[in-house]
Amino acid sequence: MSRFVLSGFSDEIAPGIDEQIAGVRELGLSHLVLRFVDGENIVDLSLEKAKEIKKKLDDNNIRVSSLGSPIGKVDVDSPLADEMKRLLHIIELAEIFETEFVRIFSFYLPPESNPQDYADKVIERLGAMAVVAQKHGITLIHENEKDIFGDTEERCNQILTALSLYGLKAAFDPANFVQCDVDPLAAYHLLKENIAYMHIKDALASDHSIVPAGKGDGRISEILSDLASNGKDSELFLSLEPHLGTFMGLNTLEKDTVVSDEQESSLELYKSALDSLLGVLQQL
Repeated sequence: MSRFVLSGFSDEIAPGIDEQIAGVRELGLSHLVLRFVDGENIVDLSLEKAKEIKKKLDDNNIRVSSLGSPIGKVDVDSPLADEMKRLLHIIELAEIFETEFVRIFSFYLPPESNPQDYADKVIERLGAMAVVAQKHGITLIHENEKDIFGDTEERCNQILTALSLYGLKAAFDPANFVQCDVDPLAAYHLLKENIAYMHIKDALASDHSIVPAGKGDGRISEILSDLASNGKDSELFLSLEPHLGTFMGLNTLEKDTVVSDEQESSLELYKSALDSLLGVLQQL
């Protein structure tokens, strides 16, 4: 039986690490996801700054469930050497933060292209990354995301079938599937054997807007119910990614999205997302 451990993208609480830590503690979470810290994307964080942050986290008994890196969120024809360089740095950071998981993506494709024309190239690039990460004891988790190769359940399965032996697993995001007009429950059943991590946000099929867990069409209750009873005696992170307000760095997370970098989300919005998830879990 899977045991759920709650975590979350703490940059949606506040931009600064001190405020993120305070918010996580107030929410009663034991883990967080690092993505943007003090105005920097995690992939740009220096090793020295990482060690300072790790000490603050240790002092507050908070652990890092994953690093929310942007690796692979670049054009498929961009130089692979650049992404490999960023990967090697993020692996060093993961070792400092003592986390197994690093989130990645499967590349933006040229507009109006046939995704299958790029399947071999995407898998070759992700495979090179997975092999390197596996040698360092790091698990790369691929997030299904709109506008990348792995935005449908079939193409996610294509990636995972080819590369699961090299340690690549899925970071399953129900809301992202809804926004791609994919049934998240059908996607879950196709991918479930390779799901190592869950992102928790929900969305409405009617307009693709983000809503708290259980309030949309992400089939979150059904997915978590199956995960809870699947017979695997293991821990599984459920990482809140509320997206209920704008926050520093949001404009870099989604292609062609333009938003203000002014921090508008709050601890209250985050708490509402957490309360919704807890409500779902209580019904399982």
